[in-house]
Amino acid sequence: MEIEDMNFDNYIDFRIIKSIPAEHPFPYLYWIYNEKTEIFEVNTAYEIIINPEVDHEKKIIISSWDNYIRFYKDYYKLENEIPILIERHITQPNKTVEIWKALNGELKLVSTEKK
Repeated sequence: MEIEDMNFDNYIDFRIIKSIPAEHPFPYLYWIYNEKTEIFEVNTAYEIIINPEVDHEKKIIISSWDNYIRFYKDYYKLENEIPILIERHITQPNKTVEIWKALNGELKLVSTEKK
């Protein structure tokens, strides 16, 4: 179980790994605290976030995962309590990094860098 403010409201939320043994990458189940009802509520919208890292300063959630060939780093912002993918970095096996950004509701390749 991991305990952390996931939605930047200054209330603690929590998540647990979805399956044991855990799949790869590690999916989570999320409970977000509802200040109005004063209870933790299941939030399935967050389940798209793998291995979350919450950046409270920038108010984004970073999800890092791989598929054994490529490494992905996804950046989410919250809109009406729903995580929205705004940017994705894909590191290819040859160390090329593709940067994709959400434009008009879909990811578009905006640059490629060699590391």
